[in-house]
Amino acid sequence: MTTPLLALAAIFRDNLLPLFLLMAAGFALQRRVGLDMKTLTRANLYVFVPALACYALSKAVLSAADLLRVFGFVVVLEVVMYGVARAWTALRGYPPGLAAAFALALMFYNSGNYGYPLIALLYGKDSAAVGLQAIVLATQNATLFSLGQVIMRHRAVGFRSALGEYFRMPFPYAVALGLLLQFKVVSLPGFALKTLESAAGGLVPVALMTLGAQLALVRWHHGVRSVVAATFARLVLGSVVAFGLLSAVGWRGPTAEMLLISSSVPTAVNTAILAVEHDSEPDFAAQVVFVTTLTSAATVGLTIFVARAVFGG
Repeated sequence: MTTPLLALAAIFRDNLLPLFLLMAAGFALQRRVGLDMKTLTRANLYVFVPALACYALSKAVLSAADLLRVFGFVVVLEVVMYGVARAWTALRGYPPGLAAAFALALMFYNSGNYGYPLIALLYGKDSAAVGLQAIVLATQNATLFSLGQVIMRHRAVGFRSALGEYFRMPFPYAVALGLLLQFKVVSLPGFALKTLESAAGGLVPVALMTLGAQLALVRWHHGVRSVVAATFARLVLGSVVAFGLLSAVGWRGPTAEMLLISSSVPTAVNTAILAVEHDSEPDFAAQVVFVTTLTSAATVGLTIFVARAVFGG
């Protein structure tokens, strides 16, 4: 094997294989005994993701400039990918429901169940990178459950109620508390910090097994071409666009490296949840989540290699 191939193999073995083995465990358990998906999903949404967000932000060394840069990058990336989706679906003559599901598949990536564990494995759970990933996740969640709802409903009423639903979840408040701890505005007693750290440590196995269990429930009966197009656009074109944005503004170093890797992950599971809720091509949405997740075993490893080589991580 040449040196680049050895490096790629090492990246897959050390950083991606652990993720996929845990996903496989969740997949197998779902097929074998059946798991309570509502309970698993709520455990992630209400305990593990908020705990890691708060803990990582409280421990990481961050600046206000970094936080604003990450927020702006994610929003611009979403806007560009929405434009790509609109152009493709108009060119191909997709019906409105499929066009909306296609747009969400490109815009919103799995920054929680997949991105968080990946960044934590790459950089360490109390690193600045994981803190920045919390901002990525906060931005993606806020826009998915607001703008995403509007796109899925074809400009129907629901923007305000979607935002209200988002702010009834613990995640935004966990981010706020983490930032207050980060900038020493408030403090927590030792026992509370230890509890937070313990809960944060549960995200990787629980989130990945939940994702595997969700993938086991995918139903297969949709056009292959649209799924392949969405997969290519999310995993390949999404990374190319992210690289172009980072290069255009001249970003280098660990933040740029982390943002490129974070943006290369598969389509968010929540896009399928919205598709089911609004009866907007739910099978297509679920299939894209499944195929992008499996295909990412190759594409994310390549992106990690490129990000480290170009941005000097």
